[in-house]
Parts: sequence; C-alpha cells; structure tokens
Amino acid sequence: MITASTKLYFAFAYAASLAIAVQTSAQTPTMLAPNGSWGYNGPHAVYADGKLFMNYITSGGDIFAKSYEVATGNIETGLVYQTYGDLHQAGAIMVRPDGHIHVPFNQGAVYNDGRTYWRVSENPGDVTSFGPIQSSTNSGFNQGRQFFPMVHESTGDLYQVVNYLSGRRQTGMWTSTDGGSTFTQFDRLFGLGRGLSQDRSYTQAYIEGDSIHMVGARVGWGESLVGRSIGRVEGIYYVRYDINTQGFYRADGTHTFNLGDFPELTSADTHLFDTIWHWGNDGNNQQRALWADLSVKDGKPYVTMAVQDYNGFESGGSPPHFGYWATVDDNGEWSSSQVAQLALGWDNNPQRKNYSIAIDQDDPNLLYVAVATNATGSQSQVHRMYTTDNGQTWESLGAISDVGRISTVITPWRLDDTPNPIKALWLEGSMSGWTSYNTAIYAAPIFGDANSDLIVNDLDLAILQANLGSTDADWTMGDFNGDGRVGLADAFILFQNYMPAVDGAAGFDAIPEPTSLALLGIGGLLGLSRRRR
Repeated sequence: MITASTKLYFAFAYAASLAIAVQTSAQTPTMLAPNGSWGYNGPHAVYADGKLFMNYITSGGDIFAKSYEVATGNIETGLVYQTYGDLHQAGAIMVRPDGHIHVPFNQGAVYNDGRTYWRVSENPGDVTSFGPIQSSTNSGFNQGRQFFPMVHESTGDLYQVVNYLSGRRQTGMWTSTDGGSTFTQFDRLFGLGRGLSQDRSYTQAYIEGDSIHMVGARVGWGESLVGRSIGRVEGIYYVRYDINTQGFYRADGTHTFNLGDFPELTSADTHLFDTIWHWGNDGNNQQRALWADLSVKDGKPYVTMAVQDYNGFESGGSPPHFGYWATVDDNGEWSSSQVAQLALGWDNNPQRKNYSIAIDQDDPNLLYVAVATNATGSQSQVHRMYTTDNGQTWESLGAISDVGRISTVITPWRLDDTPNPIKALWLEGSMSGWTSYNTAIYAAPIFGDANSDLIVNDLDLAILQANLGSTDADWTMGDFNGDGRVGLADAFILFQNYMPAVDGAAGFDAIPEPTSLALLGIGGLLGLSRRRR
C-alpha cells in the first residue's frame, strides 16, 4: 500500500511536474456521446463514489443519463424521457442522499404548467433503468427551461433553484425535505429584470455547506444594444442564501433580504446584490455579458463570464467573445480579469449563450477554456488556463483537444472526495438554434492514459516504461507534460491517476502501489533516461 511519506513525495513531485510543463500534449479526447447536447440547466454532469454521471439530450429529443466508472472503465446508458429535439427540453442530473440518480426535465411544452418533473433510477448508482415520471405540487407559476438541483449534505434535503414564468421570468426554489421523494414547497426568491422590456432573470446556483450561492443576469430581451435587437444584459449579480437563517447575504456578509421578501431588482436596487459586472464598465454601454460558470471553494465564490464587446465593431454577425474570471476579496470587493478570446456561442449568433469557459472543481485558479483559434472565433481549441497571481495574468498549460467547433465546456460537480480524473467535458459540432443542433460530447483526456481507454492502469504504465528516455515523444508514448520527452515527471503524472480495478472503495488510499513502478525505482528511471539521451 502507498505510505503517507510516499504520497507526500509524489504530491510534491507531481506539482513540480506541472510547474515545469509549459505545454501539455494535445491528445485526442474521448467521445462519450456521438449525438448529445445540453441546454441552460445544470449541473450537466456530477461525480460521486467513483463514477461520472451525465445527462444530455439528442437532436431527436431523447433524454439520456450516462455513467462512467473510473476503476473499471465501464460505461452505461439509460433512457430517461422521449420528447422532441429542443434544447429547452434538456434535463439536469443529481445524486440523491440514498444514491439514486435524480434527473429533472421539462415535460411537454416549454413553461407548460406549475410543476417540476423528474425520474429516479430504480437502483442506486445505476442509470440503466428509471422509475415512473414524478411531479411536484402545483406552484401556481409556470415552470421550465432552467433548473439547478442540489443536495444539502447535512440534512439530505434537496433544493432546486429554477427560473420560472410569472408574466416575466423570475427566480424561485423548490425544497424537498424527504430526500427528493416529494417537492411540495416552492418559494419565489427574486427578480432581476424589472423595468426592462421582456425582462428576465437568468440565475445559476451552486451549493457548499449551508449556503446556496447564486449568480444571475439582469436581462431585457426586448431591449437593443448598439442598435441591435439581441437582448440587452445590463448586469451580472451575486447573492448567497443561508439555509439555516433563510436569509440572503452579499459576499461581505451583509444581510440584505429574507426568504419570502421577493425583491425585484431595478437599477436603484443593486445594494441588495453584489455587482460582478455591469454593461457600463466600458464607459459607453456597448458590452454584453452572459455568465458561464459558478464554483465555490471554502466559501469563496468564483464566476466566469463571456463578454461581447461591440466597441468599434461595425460589421454584421457577432463581435468577439472574451472570457472573464471574477472573484471577491475578504472585504466583499469583486474584481475580474480577461482570460482569452473565446469560441463564439452558437454559430455566430450573438443572442445565444456562450458557456465555453469553465472552472476546475478542485482549483478555481485553473480554467478549461475553448480558446478561439481564428479571428472570428468560429474555431477553437480547449486549453487549460492557469493563474498564480489572482487573475492578473493567465498562462496556457496546453491544449487538451483538437481544433474544432467547440461551443460549451463544463466541469463535473464533485459530490464527495472520490478522486475524479475526468476534469472537463465539452460539446463539438454545429449549433444554430434551440431545435437545430448536431453536437457530440467529449471528455478531456485523463493524464496518464496513454492508450486513451479512459483508465490509467498497468497498460499505460507499460507504455511509459517502454519509452522511458525517449526525446521525440508524444502522448501515446507517455509524454504527459508536453516537453517532448518521457521521463520522471511523466511517471509522477501517471502515478497520480493510477486506478486499477479494486474491491471496495476506489479512493487514493485504496490504490495498491504499482509493482512495476516500484521495481523501476527512482534511480532506475533516471539511469535509463541518461542512457537513452
């Protein structure tokens, strides 16, 4: 078994190997679904008990759940619901406290009634079969489009933040106090678009501990921007809900309103929320932003956004999209920085979403970004972008995809401490409208997986061992840090994700030390490397 000192040594060595690597080998990612896409819901994927669980909708309207078990490489798929090909119909996915898979989705037409619908897997951790369609009580407000289910770990209660329709689109929340069996409590939380034409409140949520963190956009879908009818976004706002006090707070801890107050934000009410971004930041109101991702680490929120800049943009179509990363300091002051030019949202359509910049679930200083590879942003490549100075500068740790039409990048929510080697997923293909999309779902390559079979085991170790010391190497030979050589740093990277099939828990402490790697020894690795140079 791996001793504490061995783990510590390899942890330091692995960190050093990342610092040394300027470029990561561009390795062909793994296709998880040849026909699949995501809508506005979330999370699209979660990771728990050694398995990745993912939900998606096909171009024909089939909603599927898929699981991938890291220790065995086993992939299973189950049909959840059959509807029509429209991204408004897409679902989300969550693991309930009892281990069953919970998939909420939109049944029937968009905003069809006041209920939320879901199905639950018949067995814990198994997506191959689901029970009957279940529904909540009638909230009195039409539901649909966007929902974010999450579990309160200490109580086992389920919360589902939704964007619902009540003349205009606002933010509400369902609560289940029996672990997801029933949803009977619906609360209206807030509205963000009051005073704007066709006002909308688009809100995303993330739970950590006793807090539900929310980021919302104040949108006037009937408002123009620089003479264009594209739906104006006037601001991106943050607020935190405390489950115990049922109060809402700004990032500095200031209490601003309570559950049941239902404030509706106007331009004069911004003191109720933190302003992360405002359309007047450029000085002349010619920018448009959409949030892309929200994550929380040790109580501190991190947000990414896609910002369109119309300053000086005269031609038709969509201006460039730029990815921004934002966080807050100990005094509650938000700051943001530009990371890179992004892929465009939907086939050069400026109205549509851009989710091409996602936050790593373990390290919020690490992003997965579909970086534009041409001036228009119609082609892109997924890079790992990292900052060591709180966002002042960003450096690419290398590409993890080929160049393609990549429109959405996500990182799976981690629901427990099980090591998750699958860090990011993305969509590649054509997406020109809610009912016109043809995308596939890809998984980022697992570092150490030389043969691309979605598991790091003795087969990969044998490949690395056979190529030790090679100086004109690529990923398939064991060069995982992109320096063109196969050496000790690559062995450390492989060792970090080494996951043979074992009985019981698949966590780091359960991994037996690779026999062949132990036989090689540090000196043997270095000696062989010297002889081959």
